[in-house]
Amino acid sequence: MPVYKQRARSVMMAAAGGPCTQRAELLCMVTQDPDVVSCLSRICNTILLNDIELLEGNAAVTPALTRIINREYKQFFKDAVVLTYLCGFVPYYIVSLDNTKMPRCLPVGAFTWRVRESPRSTWRRRGVLAYEIRITAGAITEKDVFIFDTASPVAESSVYSMSSPMCGVLEEYLLWKDAERQAIESSRWNTLKHVCVTERIDVKDQTTSGIQLLDEQRRYNLTGQHNNVIHDNLLRLTGAGVTSSVADAYHYAVHSQFCDSEEAIVGSKRAAVHIMPPNTEVQELAPLPCNTLVQDAKSRFQSSVYVFFGLPNINNLQNHDSTVRNLPGMHREQYSNILHMQNTLQRLGERVYAHCFDIDSDQVCFRLRALPRFEIACVDDIKTLFEIQMLTPADIAHLRKTIMNR
Repeated sequence: MPVYKQRARSVMMAAAGGPCTQRAELLCMVTQDPDVVSCLSRICNTILLNDIELLEGNAAVTPALTRIINREYKQFFKDAVVLTYLCGFVPYYIVSLDNTKMPRCLPVGAFTWRVRESPRSTWRRRGVLAYEIRITAGAITEKDVFIFDTASPVAESSVYSMSSPMCGVLEEYLLWKDAERQAIESSRWNTLKHVCVTERIDVKDQTTSGIQLLDEQRRYNLTGQHNNVIHDNLLRLTGAGVTSSVADAYHYAVHSQFCDSEEAIVGSKRAAVHIMPPNTEVQELAPLPCNTLVQDAKSRFQSSVYVFFGLPNINNLQNHDSTVRNLPGMHREQYSNILHMQNTLQRLGERVYAHCFDIDSDQVCFRLRALPRFEIACVDDIKTLFEIQMLTPADIAHLRKTIMNR
């Protein structure tokens, strides 16, 4: 295992400290990180930009209900996309809106979840493992919430682990944030002066008396007093009173010539004076290096985000210097992820609608139309489509309205 991966796992277990803190970091990443929020928004915009088509019993519903469905279910699907990637399931509840039942997703952060074993009476119908939630905010209870699985539950290794499809991305996120904290601490260290003070010692006489003489000299340099010398006449300076040692008199004389608290004007005595004992050497410590660890960790995290969501890296698109036609678009494999999420939302809509109106879900058909992978980037594309006769008069009128904004 790479070193940075081991570091990430240690950060998850030590720095995160437990399932609650890990979940808080996960929610922070999903709701606040620009790259993750951008990917979720791009997926929602691609799938939910067109209107929703609803069939009930092979017949279209009324236009009034269609307008309500498009207004309410688009927000419901947008929240469901976030919960799908965050939890692996969509917890929802039913509300009454103008005497019409409508679904609502549980807000992110209002519940916790875990994977548990299904009871013996239900495992044949629901599977061996199942998701279980616990409400942490709001007046709603667990009995009012329904769960729609979008990913197969994975058995947790311990009570401290957390089940989420984004656990791998969370490792890179925690590693990046840990590198940022180290860089901030290094910057704070570098903003201050750090010095190392050492003493120059050159003992000529290695005998006991020579070492004793050296210690007596050190004592005199630091205190201005000597054990074998009695000061009958203490030094007296003008305005300083009586001093007890030569060192005090020396310090007072220096500080009387320089004043750090005086106003910094022309002719002032303002200066920061630092008095060190004789025969000492002062060396400044080198600053801590600010290497590329943070940027490397951030790049790995961003790469893992776009690999997880199966989308082109928008940072590369923004930094591209070529024309629009040369920008890399969405590959077929990446677009298949969009279509998979579209099918998941269609199945969710059919189940929820049948639940709200108390009908069989087989009689309901939700149709979502994601934006096509093909993109018209410039006028030359329109000219090419027109020359190969792919545009109908209605398409030309729609393009004219879109381009001219009329």
